[in-house]
Amino acid sequence: MRTDRVHLGLVIGALLAGCAGTLDDPERYDVARQESQPSATPSCADIAGVPTTILGARCATAGCHDASAGSAAKLDLASPQLHARLTGKAATGGAGVLVDVANPEASVLYTKTATLAPFGSTMPVGASALDERARACLRAWIAGGT
Repeated sequence: MRTDRVHLGLVIGALLAGCAGTLDDPERYDVARQESQPSATPSCADIAGVPTTILGARCATAGCHDASAGSAAKLDLASPQLHARLTGKAATGGAGVLVDVANPEASVLYTKTATLAPFGSTMPVGASALDERARACLRAWIAGGT
């Protein structure tokens, strides 16, 4: 009986003190989710890498948005100076501009990666969607540009 009281006291004390066993970041322990995420996703501290590690790896592939004349929507996401080339440029197939520095969330390049794209298909087509961290990096790159 005394052991039960001691155990109960320890449990209550741990709860009141902020038990070290709580999960402040439950996604950290979701192994299946982590394994499904692309490992090349940069930290947002490295937004200069977005054209290569996110757009280049996921979007500028053969048959999609590569540098060939036959790329989807004639959108080249592989060639240099990407931010400068896309800023203020009208999207094809729907309203909006590809990169809107003043309103990154409205940029078509960003909205097309959302669960419900504003027009056409969510990108990348036929592949897993960009995770929220990658989308946040994309948004930061659109706002900051490099």
